[in-house]
Amino acid sequence: MRITLYLYVDDALVEARKALAIGARFSPESCALGLEIDGVEYLKGHWNMGRIDLVTRQLEDCARRLAAGAPGLIRSGVLGWTGVPFHLFEPPEAPGGMAHISRFFITDDADRESWFPLAGWGHRDPAELFAWVEAHKAELLQPDDALRRQKPPMVRVPTPLPELIDQLAAAAAVGRDVLAAAAPGADRHGA
Repeated sequence: MRITLYLYVDDALVEARKALAIGARFSPESCALGLEIDGVEYLKGHWNMGRIDLVTRQLEDCARRLAAGAPGLIRSGVLGWTGVPFHLFEPPEAPGGMAHISRFFITDDADRESWFPLAGWGHRDPAELFAWVEAHKAELLQPDDALRRQKPPMVRVPTPLPELIDQLAAAAAVGRDVLAAAAPGADRHGA
């Protein structure tokens, strides 16, 4: 199991650690995530996840929530667009069980689609988003046209919880390094 933060360097996806190591020019407005489980890549290149700061904060929050036994959410950090993905990270249903990862879209309500799982973003308290997702989870994870088009499908993909928490935290740490490199005065950043 591996979660990787990618940067767009000259319109190509490059692992963030490699991009930082070679001093590549990148924009902090665009990143992508990779999720590999048992040799299957579920995310790389499927979605521009938008702003690195928002994705990094969500990775950190998701790891904290899962460690506390609560579900986590990561919404694309692309602002002002519709049709962006949400990723649901669910803790095991029973002790020692597997955690699950799913991707879904909210397409029936533009206001709800703009909700963020972070305080201070979006128009509502993140607790409302988590409660709404829990109440509508069965419907959100139905294999409708959007979910069927995903190759491979990403609905309740099982993974060990300790690895998932470690990988979320590791990807967040890379995100923090990227943000430090993108800070004003840093010598490894370009638009």
